[in-house]
Amino acid sequence: MSISTSINQIWQDNEVCFDISKSALQLFPGEIIFDHFNNIEDIKGSKGESGTLSITNLRIIWFSEKNIRRNISIGQNCIFAVTSRSAQSKLMGITQSLYLFAAYHQTRYEFIFTYPQKPELGRLFITVKSVHKAYSTSRMYREIKIRGAVLNGTELDLLPEEEIKQKINGVCNLSNNIGNIGIMYITNIRCVWHAINNENFNVSIPYIQISEVKLKNTQYGNALVLQTFSKTGGYLLGFRIDPLDLLKKTAKEIKSYWRIANQKPNFGILSLSLEGKEELANAETPKTPGPEYTKPKPAIFVLPEVESQNIIINDDFEMDFNLKDGTFSDKSSGENRSKGDCYVEMSKSLNVNDNCIGWDPDLGLAIEKLSEGKTAFGLWKLI
Repeated sequence: MSISTSINQIWQDNEVCFDISKSALQLFPGEIIFDHFNNIEDIKGSKGESGTLSITNLRIIWFSEKNIRRNISIGQNCIFAVTSRSAQSKLMGITQSLYLFAAYHQTRYEFIFTYPQKPELGRLFITVKSVHKAYSTSRMYREIKIRGAVLNGTELDLLPEEEIKQKINGVCNLSNNIGNIGIMYITNIRCVWHAINNENFNVSIPYIQISEVKLKNTQYGNALVLQTFSKTGGYLLGFRIDPLDLLKKTAKEIKSYWRIANQKPNFGILSLSLEGKEELANAETPKTPGPEYTKPKPAIFVLPEVESQNIIINDDFEMDFNLKDGTFSDKSSGENRSKGDCYVEMSKSLNVNDNCIGWDPDLGLAIEKLSEGKTAFGLWKLI
């Protein structure tokens, strides 16, 4: 018995895209805009052009106010650094700007955004950094974890807003054709299994990563099979549950939560701790520091809801379609941005002065010459 529906895999947080379609800019189910800023200049790709920057729980979206086809979608999972530096803006000259560094498909990208309102620039930086940190510390909601820390003592370590719907003893994991007896937890967010004899042998599967739920007849008898998306490893996980009535009931219950999770997924960013000394407009932030989230404790600061959760776009622009490679180009800019070449972080060649390199007999290596009177052996003795 196959229990499968048309499920779309989440891509928004795992990709860096340029000049994508209007439909791809629309919010994914469960994607929430925490804040947005107008009059944002994309210094590297659209100098002198004002745009809108939206910060969601899955990605950062920028699009030109003049031409919606000029846009960027930066997945939160691709971002590895957020900082603030000075940059040359065509609209405002040298000004403090938001720097984002991201990696996707073995390519590193650098994005620079600047904002004309200096008091609001601090709020922009803090919001981007806080949302990214909240995303990084809530991966259990979105990612498959194998041999992770899923237990708190002998019970399942629950995530915020997670509830155990059913606990089933004596569930046999059929991975590698070896039957391991364990316990399965069915919650409103994920399905978790761990072995009885070895609690470190476990798996946590969020429903949003499951592509198919089915009952299959195996060499061990009827089994519950959970198939995950290929981009998340393409795992085929089989579990045997006796008796057959309990197996069917479990499969039906998992299917129910699976469908609910895909219609209205919980990505784990429930509240945010805004870090920084800057004061945010119209918001009172407690002075007492706290963790990103703790299970029973209230949120430190919840970002205000954005009035509209829809991305408003303007279709008044002229485009040329290139028949050779099937890409769009903007007449006003005369450039093709679909590959994001203007954002690629170029590796600078190292200017090495050979006169500064010398042979060290203690290490048996060529190293940078040390100051007079110092030796590598002496430096190690200080440690």
